[in-house]
Amino acid sequence: MKKLPLVLLCLLFMGLCACGEVISLEVTSAIMPPSDSSTLTTIVEKATTDMTKPFATTVEINPYSEFMKTYTNSFYGSMEGYYYTLHDIDGNGIQEWFLGRNTDGGIGLCSVYAIHNGAVVRQEQISTDFTSPHQFLVFRNGILRTGGRNMDGWLVYVYYRFEAGELNPQTELYEYRSIRIDPVTRKEIPLTDEEFDRVQKEMEGDGQVVELDWKPLAEYGR
Repeated sequence: MKKLPLVLLCLLFMGLCACGEVISLEVTSAIMPPSDSSTLTTIVEKATTDMTKPFATTVEINPYSEFMKTYTNSFYGSMEGYYYTLHDIDGNGIQEWFLGRNTDGGIGLCSVYAIHNGAVVRQEQISTDFTSPHQFLVFRNGILRTGGRNMDGWLVYVYYRFEAGELNPQTELYEYRSIRIDPVTRKEIPLTDEEFDRVQKEMEGDGQVVELDWKPLAEYGR
């Protein structure tokens, strides 16, 4: 007889455990049925996408913004006839900023700015008078070329490439003297016609040129 209460107690405990499992399963199923889990995931992904979309479309990160506000406010004269454009020459994902001016042959290059060590830095190797900007081309292989035909019709070209965040001259070609000049030593190197063409080909690659999208400087930030 003493064992009967103990048996009844065990049966009661097992019954409560069983009820607990049923309740737990029913609540879980009601909140997130296994058959609808993929649907719920889709809803969550859509909500996340919809929430982040406005930030992706309205927030624009331009490392030149503050610099250009100061630049345009302190511009030495009228901005009429001056233009700017952004283009990633070296393919590192950060665009360079070009300042140009109208010339008889199109827009000539006045200066180039790049982001170096987190700061906007003018590329001093491109030296030009704002009243007489360089004629130039940007090739798809990352080379920038200034110069062109002089008054006598001879080719005079200087080629530049970005190296470690700085735009450095690579070589200079002077057709009228059949030479090239080493940009470091400034040594003149005589060239045959074939050598002249070979060096020009090395610099310009397949000759494909980037079409830059120029905008009036006075409209910057509008």
